[in-house]
Amino acid sequence: MRASFTVPAAYKLLSLALLAVGAFGCQPSKDAHLGGPESAVAPAVPAPPPADTETKPASVEPTPVAAGEGRWISLDELPWERWYLQYLDGNRVGYTQVLVQRSAIESDTQRVRITRTDCMEVDNNGVATRFKRTIHSIEGADGQMIELSDTSQSLDNISQTEGRRMRGKFSATTSKSIAGKDEEKSQIAFDWDDAAWGVMGLQAVMMRHVPQPGEYLQADLFVPQLYKIAHAELLAGQFDLTALPSGQTQSLLTVDIALRSEDNGMLSRNWINERGEVLKTVALSGPNLSTFWMPAEVAHRTRDEFDLADLLGSHVPLLGELPTPEARQVVYQIDRDATASGEEVFSLLAKSANQSKTSLNALSAEATVTRAELESPDISVQAETALDECYLQASSLIPAKQASLISLAQDWATEVQSAEDSTTGDSTAANPADSDLQAVALQLTRRVHQEIALAPLDRSVSGPMKTLQKKSGDCVAHTLLLTSLLRAQAIPARAVSGLRIDPDNPTQMQFHTWTEAWLAGGWLPLDSTTGEVAAPDRLKFSDSCLTSDNPYEIILPILRQMPGLQVRIKSSE
Repeated sequence: MRASFTVPAAYKLLSLALLAVGAFGCQPSKDAHLGGPESAVAPAVPAPPPADTETKPASVEPTPVAAGEGRWISLDELPWERWYLQYLDGNRVGYTQVLVQRSAIESDTQRVRITRTDCMEVDNNGVATRFKRTIHSIEGADGQMIELSDTSQSLDNISQTEGRRMRGKFSATTSKSIAGKDEEKSQIAFDWDDAAWGVMGLQAVMMRHVPQPGEYLQADLFVPQLYKIAHAELLAGQFDLTALPSGQTQSLLTVDIALRSEDNGMLSRNWINERGEVLKTVALSGPNLSTFWMPAEVAHRTRDEFDLADLLGSHVPLLGELPTPEARQVVYQIDRDATASGEEVFSLLAKSANQSKTSLNALSAEATVTRAELESPDISVQAETALDECYLQASSLIPAKQASLISLAQDWATEVQSAEDSTTGDSTAANPADSDLQAVALQLTRRVHQEIALAPLDRSVSGPMKTLQKKSGDCVAHTLLLTSLLRAQAIPARAVSGLRIDPDNPTQMQFHTWTEAWLAGGWLPLDSTTGEVAAPDRLKFSDSCLTSDNPYEIILPILRQMPGLQVRIKSSE
């Protein structure tokens, strides 16, 4: 049964439980599983035996490990970056990024810069809320704190703390604001012995003095989540063959760690490699929380999901007279607010067979979008864009080689023979083979439209097989499915992303994705959310062959550019 915590209480518990890698947060949300088609799943963690906060062995003398007695990391190892994913009851709920760099002063070999970012979705009185915290600190390479900058944000609540250690004291000023309005300022100060470790905490302790089986260590360290010095006891166990969510299995040393401050205590079990780096942490008291090291490219997907959740409601204002459904060509002017950040508007737009662009100035550009015609494939695209093999490849996002999907694509494609469709361009296509492929591509587009209900844009990207199972999906799910079906029929295809006039609110343009198929020597835009060749009611920003494992590569770059944009329809015909 999941434990129930108030926000402040859980905040302290999780801070202590996962301090080794710097996790923080509150009680994670029940529905905060940040999944995607390739979500990393935490290996099963056996239920730990009841534990208190005692680790001290009866017959082993402790070895104190103090800051200031030697480097915990060498300059040759910098930059040192690690990503960790956080799980509650096996569901992924957040991430931690730790980055250690050289001093900004090139000649300074005694100090390092540390950046630690923690993000978790939590249940705040029944409302799912994301908490993000970023700590920047300057410390000696021997672990002694020098100064600290700490920013926490949840919804419109922002807390900023600036602190410094000097002459055995740590003092800091915290300012809090709500919805941009300053609410309060406060100050704290407490004694800080030179032996106490800074922001890197237990990780630095174990890299400075790598525990050996049966060894018992003690250290004092700063807990930024509580702004207190805590006492830590570390007892190394034995090597354990450990499964990691990345699919790796390693022999890691177990280290049980008890942390105590004046009014808190928590026990956790950590698994470390031969360098003392923490690869896995499990809370042995409190909520069933665990943290695992992850390769950066896997952890990036979790970070992207958090960013996507914040941008889902983005849209771009649209001015001017709307084009008719039969419009053959639309001219758009795209402007960016001078106060907004982002790429130059001209470079943001893509150039394609049916979209040309002109730069007006650094903040404005013009795009002319023409309706694609089956009867006149654009051979000029071949000169600009060589047909890469990636447009036929299968990937984790495009399972074009999966037997069940190949069979489905074939079943739907054979329906072309009996379909009565005069829009396939049979009489004017370059040759019968081109005509057949065009008919297949259009039939697959229509069938996806008929079989898959359109849902609002969602932060959890569904893969094609899941979309077929659910019978619904957003524009991204439609694009992944149609692209997979086309490739399963040996038709080169790619995903396209940009803006489309919102059919439910024509005063704005919304993020949208669709598919382009290589037919008769050119790219034909197909939109399975409408079941037709794409109309000129959209602006193309980018395309991708989708060979990576990250589904957000076609979403976030566009959403991040949308704030500050405005589009005006100059003419249509």
